[in-house]
Amino acid sequence: MLFLVIERFRGGDPAPVYARFRSRGRLAPAGLTYVNSWVTDDLSTCYQVMECDDRALLEAWMAEWRDLVEFDVLPVITSAEAAARVPAEGGAQPPIRRLRPVLATDLPAFYAHQADPGAVRLSGLEPRSREVFDAHYAKVLADPANVLRTIEVDGQPVGHVVAFPRDGLHEGGYWLARSHWGRGVLTWALPEFLREVTIRPLHAVTAQSNAASVRLLLRCGFVF
Repeated sequence: MLFLVIERFRGGDPAPVYARFRSRGRLAPAGLTYVNSWVTDDLSTCYQVMECDDRALLEAWMAEWRDLVEFDVLPVITSAEAAARVPAEGGAQPPIRRLRPVLATDLPAFYAHQADPGAVRLSGLEPRSREVFDAHYAKVLADPANVLRTIEVDGQPVGHVVAFPRDGLHEGGYWLARSHWGRGVLTWALPEFLREVTIRPLHAVTAQSNAASVRLLLRCGFVF
């Protein structure tokens, strides 16, 4: 769960807060993750996004700071999650998108995606035979250093996003079924993945002729 934490520095004075932070750190318990924060120009208020599965962790963290800060907390969701909950005009439900761990039952779909001739031409990659494909994914899934997520739309696996170490670098990649091109699926999925995988720098390779992929990477902060 995501929480927007509004922190008002007591007396409008940020100095004690920053002094404690510099000497003792964020004081967040295990399981509570800092996402991002912004501070008003007058240095009186901080807007901070934190993530955890148990609200008690957030309360324990705030207890470490209540002598210096007044808190307001709002549970929040991402814009993508909000859009998925709101019916489209005319009452039609928008597609339900989810980024989740890979299941063995996803692999036949992944194999079909990478064997699609149109996708192969655009990517510039050679498709793998079934034997080579199975061996490759068995190795990928067995290595805990790799992070692989299935892109699910309306309950169906339509692609995946991956990050992995290679030759001293961390690389990322993605593949989407051609049936879902042009629907904003990767525009949603890649930022979601990059919020989970925070290793930087993260490198990616794409064919220069794949203009949509180049635009996506630039939009997500990659530099060519």
